[in-house]
Amino acid sequence: VNNFILPSLRFDGVDDRLTFPNFSDLTNGVSLFVVFKPTSTSGDRTLITASSASNADAFIAQTNNTNSTLTAYNNTTSSALATSNNPISVDQYQLLEHVFQPGTTNGTATISVDGVQKAQATNLVSTLRNVTRSNNSIGMSSTSSEFFQGEVAEILFYNQILKPAQVASIRS
Repeated sequence: VNNFILPSLRFDGVDDRLTFPNFSDLTNGVSLFVVFKPTSTSGDRTLITASSASNADAFIAQTNNTNSTLTAYNNTTSSALATSNNPISVDQYQLLEHVFQPGTTNGTATISVDGVQKAQATNLVSTLRNVTRSNNSIGMSSTSSEFFQGEVAEILFYNQILKPAQVASIRS
């Protein structure tokens, strides 16, 4: 734990990771909030991976250089949303939000940084299936690569879309 500014976990970008237990039902969507401070943004750096095997049925939150990418898989069909305006800062704590909202035909993804929407797309896979996700990690991709480098102070992962008042409470 690092107590310089916020209590946090430091990831070295080489092999540090945490795993978390199995869960399954993401059919109602995902709301992810991460307070983090990257110390490197070089290449793809994975913050969260929740998947069944390899990348099947995965929800992945990454930084790529100074942008962020949300990737959603329905079985092995993937779709992604990436920012293009460089909202991620090195050596600075920030709140990253990744939201996936299922739809009848297409899903909607939104990425926000420090409460400001940076990207949105309405053409993602329609839903995330209700399957057991046992390949879950913080700081590493499902393929044991793309390690995050920096500090993570807080992660909130919800298997639903939060109401605006709930989001406002988290941001405050």
